[in-house]
This record gives sequence, structure tokens and C-alpha cells, in this order.
Amino acid sequence: MFRITALPAAEGDALWIEYGNASKPSRIIIDGGTLGSETIVREQIAALAANERVFDLLVVTHVDSDHIAGVVKLLNDKKLGATFRDVWFNAWRHIDPERADVLGPVEGELLSALLTDRHDPWNRAFNGNAVVTPAAGPLPVVTLDGGMKLTLLSPNREVLTKLAPEWKKTVEEAGLDPGNVDAAREELAKRHKYAPPSDVLGDTVAVAELADSDFHTDTTKPNATSIAFVAEFEGRSCLFTGDAQMPVLVPAVRRLCAERGVQRLQIDVLKLPHHGSKANISVELLDLLDCGGYVASSSGAKFGHPDPEAIARVIVHGGDKPTLHFNYRTKFNDMWDSTELRFKFKYKTAYPDGGDGIVVDL
Repeated sequence: MFRITALPAAEGDALWIEYGNASKPSRIIIDGGTLGSETIVREQIAALAANERVFDLLVVTHVDSDHIAGVVKLLNDKKLGATFRDVWFNAWRHIDPERADVLGPVEGELLSALLTDRHDPWNRAFNGNAVVTPAAGPLPVVTLDGGMKLTLLSPNREVLTKLAPEWKKTVEEAGLDPGNVDAAREELAKRHKYAPPSDVLGDTVAVAELADSDFHTDTTKPNATSIAFVAEFEGRSCLFTGDAQMPVLVPAVRRLCAERGVQRLQIDVLKLPHHGSKANISVELLDLLDCGGYVASSSGAKFGHPDPEAIARVIVHGGDKPTLHFNYRTKFNDMWDSTELRFKFKYKTAYPDGGDGIVVDL
């Protein structure tokens, strides 16, 4: 079994992965969504028996609030009882190991304090160092206790270091001292929004024109630092991307193809970077992949994701009969559930039956 659930995390990401024995699966969580959507992840954890709330891995891909805020609140709840065999998260101390004052946005500081106090293994697979790809040599491969193989594609050291000035500025504007765990711990205690709860509980679309529209890459520094990796289990695979950018991800995929001696990387599912933003999905990436399934995680709140240009690129360049998996049905994605378009461009759509997100069985 290899099952991915893209939980309804508003405009953010909260991915729940189960694999192995269906009656006693291993589990991975990737990001925790927004502060407002954290409840859905909490409910998933709370539904497990107390002795089953042990996860192989928690990945916090990067420090954007729609990925990290929910994690801060979850880890601040001791009663929930969730533990992790490893946590992948690049904090202040990982951005530039040569500097003692290396930085991180506010929620990154709060999460750093929590991980320190909880004593969860932190970047254990990387000996406590940054989760980054090396400049040369093989890409890092980590096999989890449950047998899942993860091949790291992003970030690299260059983009992580470039985040430093922005991280420092944001933290200092919030009145915090970057890297100061004591100060972050005090700040977390003041921020009531992170306190645990009292108890646990279309019109015709011009697809071809959109697909061929000019691509202009996302340039935001936090997104460039997203932890992205290929997860493989028993012959099935998914590329998890966070909000990864094409200048980082495309060379990494090419590198992995060269390591494996293939022209195109065969995967079953691609979690679309940055919720399906047109600035994070390029034809160049899609042409490097042999993929049949694509997951868009977004309610469309704030930014209207997924962008029609991104979905059109997938439909035209994403392989024969691709399936689009949406974890919400919204005005931003309902247009793709068109009989005419599906027949013409030979793709499929999948939407959630209710409010629990979309489940993809590989």
C-alpha cells in the first residue's frame, strides 16, 4: 500500500502518507497547512490509537506560513501525543553553518524552540545538519524504517544561504533575536493562537494557448528552499515538491535521471509545486517526467491556485491520459471537470466526495 491524502489545508499543504501493511501502516506527514486548517491534521492524528501516533517522518518543507503554521500548533500540543522518528526542517542554524547568527522567519524560530524542547530527532538522516543536496556526487538517499526510499532533490546550499537576509529581517522586525531559543520559547507562550485546543477532537477554456503561455519563474527566496524528494515504495513513487522552483528542481531531476541512466524520470504522481502556481510548473519539468497523476493542494484562498496555465501545461505536456487530483472543488478548478475538455484532451479529473481532501492510491 502507498496512499497519499492531500488534506483540505486551505491555501496550504498538509499531506498524509500511509504505506506498507494496510492494517498497520507506516506514516509520514508533509507540512501542516495554515494555522486555521491545522484542525484537520489534528483530527487525523487523534483518530489513531495512542500507540499508533508514531510517525516515520515529519517534513516541514519551508517556512511559508501555509506550510509551517499548522505544524507549530500541532507540536505545541503535548496531549496529542504525536512523536516522530525524524523531522526534516531547515532552521536558522542550517542556513549557513559557518555563521553563529544564522536566521529564520518567525514561525521557523517558534518551531525551532519546540523541536529543541520536544527532543524529537531533527534532521537525523543528515546527522543534524541541513537537509540539502551536495554540489557534486550522488543525490542523498534515505530509507525509512518502514522501507520507503526518499531521494532528495531540493534545496541546495546556494538557495538556502540566499534566504538568510530575508529570514533575519523578518525575525528582527518581530522583535526576536534570530537563533535565540529562549526568546522564541517566550514568544510562543505569548502567542495564544498557537495554544492547543482544550480537547482533542465553465466556460470553454483555451487549453492549448494556456499551455504554451510564456513561463516566468517564481523568485521568492523561501520557496526556493523547499525540501523536495522522490518517495518510492514497492515499485510506486511520488515526487513531493513543497513550493519548489524550476531553477532548483529541474536541474535536480536531470541529475537524478543521469544517475539512473534514463531520459525521463518515471513516477506515478507529482504533487504540483506551490499549489499549482503558473510560476512553478514549467513544460521543461513536465517533459522530464513520465507521470500519470498530478495532485493540486489548494482551496484557492488568497491566490486563486491552481492557475489555469499550470493545469493546461499538465494536460498538454503531462503524459497520456493524466489524472488531475484536486483536494477541493472550487471555482478555480471546477472548469477542468468538463466533459468536452476531458474528451478533447484525454485527461481525467478527481475531486473529493466530502470535506476530507483527496485520497490517491498508488
